[in-house]
Amino acid sequence: MSRTNRNQSKASRGTRRSPPQPTGVANRDAIAKLQQESGLPVTGRESLRTTAVLEEQKAARGGDQFVIEGRARAPDGYPATEVTLVMYQLHLGGETTEVGHTTTNGDGYFTLPLSASVDEMPTIQLRTLAGEKEVPVSDWEPLRLRRITIDVTVPHEAQKLAPEHERLLRSLPTGIDLTRLVESADRRDLSLLADQTRWDPRLLAMASTAETMGRAHEVPPAAFYALFRAGLPPDPERLARVPLDTVAAQVKAAHDAGVVHLPDKLALEAVTSFALFAARMRLQTRGTGVSTPAEVIGTAPLAKEGRATLELIYASHASNPATFWSAVDEQLPGARAKLEAHGRLAYLTSRPCPAETRRSSPRSSRRPTRRRPPRPGPRPTRRRWRRRCG
Repeated sequence: MSRTNRNQSKASRGTRRSPPQPTGVANRDAIAKLQQESGLPVTGRESLRTTAVLEEQKAARGGDQFVIEGRARAPDGYPATEVTLVMYQLHLGGETTEVGHTTTNGDGYFTLPLSASVDEMPTIQLRTLAGEKEVPVSDWEPLRLRRITIDVTVPHEAQKLAPEHERLLRSLPTGIDLTRLVESADRRDLSLLADQTRWDPRLLAMASTAETMGRAHEVPPAAFYALFRAGLPPDPERLARVPLDTVAAQVKAAHDAGVVHLPDKLALEAVTSFALFAARMRLQTRGTGVSTPAEVIGTAPLAKEGRATLELIYASHASNPATFWSAVDEQLPGARAKLEAHGRLAYLTSRPCPAETRRSSPRSSRRPTRRRPPRPGPRPTRRRWRRRCG
């Protein structure tokens, strides 16, 4: 036996036999994920135990079935949710047949098992429905593995987009509380969250403010988000002065534009809760005087039930004096003269008089008067006084 043959035989005896290629694993990340889920040591490398787990999973699925996994995204990079994907197989002669279909989930992921009638090594293509025609979203690709990953980009026409507010909330990491977000020099929560979710930080700030105000005032946060997207101020006192007709119109416009999901019934409930919020804010907001409207109404010359009615009237008609007094005449007959006198008195006593301001000022703040010293010389006689006063 020659030296070359002996070396080749020794090399063949010293080489360990590699385990078989695991079915359904395309890369190291997939192997590591499978090992972690199965309780095996996570090495990211092929092993006999990993192959045994794969064979068990294959038997549980019912054999060697082709499975296509992946994620669908929109052209702008956001996940394409609730998009229908159809798989076609290419045959000789250019004939195509449908071999499976699925719908993406809320994050754009999909899993598509193919039917058992496919060839041993089929050539497949993914398509989606854009309008009234099917559009291919992947090239024709032969399947050499039983489980592969295909990421696709679908056109905007194929997406049934959820409202903007829902998509924003769905993209947040688990456990994020929008009411606790802070953006300052020492803490940049919104900037970090914008990098993670790829949402505009201004929209995240609107969602955070809407969630905070919604919990505080018992108004659906989607309603506040719709108003903020329309350009209304996020300050509660200023927002409470917006007429209810404007609020209802903006909520409907935001629903029609796909910003929030507030159909007719939910929109009516949102506007009603906003009206209660606005009434409370108007009663507790100080005007130019020193007392709030609630305090002034609390001292009105009416019974307890009359004051409660007057609060509702003021909350509903505070921006229009004509409708306010018409409602007073209708719901509180005979009380208008008393309320007008009470209102004038409250108006006068809510503004301090300048004379009273000077009188109440401390004595030390006033500049003392300087007395002129008497002039030297003889004392003036009666004639001199007459001449001087003449």
